[in-house]
Amino acid sequence: MTSLVLFHQIQVYHTIRQAQMAAETIPEALRCLLDSDDVHFKHKTLTLEKIARFIEAGAGQLSVISDFDHTLTPAIGDDGNPCAVTHQVFGDALKLPDITQK
Repeated sequence: MTSLVLFHQIQVYHTIRQAQMAAETIPEALRCLLDSDDVHFKHKTLTLEKIARFIEAGAGQLSVISDFDHTLTPAIGDDGNPCAVTHQVFGDALKLPDITQK
């Protein structure tokens, strides 16, 4: 039983240390926002680690997917045909040419 308690304590320490290390790489302004009473995490350690990886990878590696509900773009195009929502575009990606190559 003692070894099980010790194992659990080591896991807790490791989780706390991971969160601390991830938090150290996040800019202070963002940390203040994340520490706000209005921000809640289910898994804070995982979230901080993901944010740290985003920052480490840089803006060039980040893709933002938005407007999946046509709040920014029209639902109907100029030609009268329905426009694809974001998930359709990615779902049809195998059919589309690679527009990322120059």
